[in-house]
Amino acid sequence: MKTIRFFLILIAVFLIGTVLCFSKPGKAPAADNSSKPSPSPKLTPIPEIQEPFLPPPKKRAGPLLSLDECLQTAFMKHPDILFRRAAVDAQEARLQQVYALYIPTINVTVNDTYQKVTPANPIPSIAQSQLNASYTLWDSKQRAEKLNSARENLMAALLNLKSTWIDKVDEVRETYYGVVFEEWLLIIQEDGLAKAIENLRVANGFYQAGAKSKIDVTQAEIETERSQVQLARVKTELLNAKVKLAKAVGIDVSEITDRQLENILEQEMVLPDKNEAVSQMEKSHPSLLTFLAQEKGAMALAKAFENQVLPTIAAQASYGVLGQIIPNSVAWNIGATLTIPLSAGKAAKSQADEQKSLAGQFYQQKEIQKLTLIRNIDSAYSDIQGAKDRTEAATRQVKSAVLNFTLAYKRYKQGVSTIIELNSARDYLNNARNDYVLALYDRKVAEARLVQAIGLPGFPVISTQQQQNPVQEKK
Repeated sequence: MKTIRFFLILIAVFLIGTVLCFSKPGKAPAADNSSKPSPSPKLTPIPEIQEPFLPPPKKRAGPLLSLDECLQTAFMKHPDILFRRAAVDAQEARLQQVYALYIPTINVTVNDTYQKVTPANPIPSIAQSQLNASYTLWDSKQRAEKLNSARENLMAALLNLKSTWIDKVDEVRETYYGVVFEEWLLIIQEDGLAKAIENLRVANGFYQAGAKSKIDVTQAEIETERSQVQLARVKTELLNAKVKLAKAVGIDVSEITDRQLENILEQEMVLPDKNEAVSQMEKSHPSLLTFLAQEKGAMALAKAFENQVLPTIAAQASYGVLGQIIPNSVAWNIGATLTIPLSAGKAAKSQADEQKSLAGQFYQQKEIQKLTLIRNIDSAYSDIQGAKDRTEAATRQVKSAVLNFTLAYKRYKQGVSTIIELNSARDYLNNARNDYVLALYDRKVAEARLVQAIGLPGFPVISTQQQQNPVQEKK
């Protein structure tokens, strides 16, 4: 034990002497810095990227083509509307024909008869001039029921025009929103192509400097070419959307090719609640009122046919002159005629039954249309809510995508990430923006279909300031 202690003491003395020999006098031994982290290398500063939520829209050289202008043009020029307006004119003419039944029939007859002179007829010619008038005094309300039927048919034609106009408004709105949607996709795709070209430039710079391999340049070239193909496809879809809008308005596509459209996808309508929408639809939708007018018209015509078996009374009067040299003799008469149909009963009953059957068909069509409109209202509200939820989710998605692309771009410029990560971030940003714009478009289309199902807007064209309905545009 003593020997071990002795050796330990010798070792300690040796170590202390060694430390004292190698240390400088007047200075403390250097502190052990091995536990401190080494300073990180300085990175090249990258300019901050100010990536917007959506790329800024581009203005066209042409004048503004507003939605109201498209609607006004469609009302004045589209063949569907002109056809319905012509049908209204035709029903107006038929109504005037029925009104004419209440006007007395008046005619003038003038003739000159030449004959062979004989001992029995010594006068060679006889001239005659006569004024005749007739009027139906009582016809068992046949004219009244025909007049009611003509009025209801005219009302049905007007309501058909309004119903066609509401469908046309929906078509113009949806196609207008479609063009705005495709223009946004074009803007997003052009921005994506610009980013792909910038990524290719950066990859080439790294490759020329020897910091990255050729595969980065190849990947960037592939993404650029793919973006160009997608851009060409979006341009084609935009042209097709403009063709659909021109067709809905009733004009040639060349008239709207260079026009600037309103950026209205982010505008939101103030909508009535569901019960109010259904109530307003049942009261004022023109398609329902059309079937109701047609039903009333058929019933009125049925009553007119039924009354054909009843007696009618007509009055006649005439005044005329007759002779070789007018006036020679004067003749006049006045009288009344009672007509009692004896064999018209079966035909009249068949015609009345036919009109009653038509009235029943119109009633059932009205009920079917009502169920269809209620289903359309339910579907529109569901689509609107779904589009709103998607818009909120897409908003968060775009914000995340913008941040993700900004970080990926910085990382690649610093040389600490791959081109695949940068391309993925660019694709994610483009897809997120597309999803956001698509959600806005779907919401506007659903709003337009809800307006159509309720039976709005007014007729024929009512400006935003003149609309007296619960559906109004707001920013």
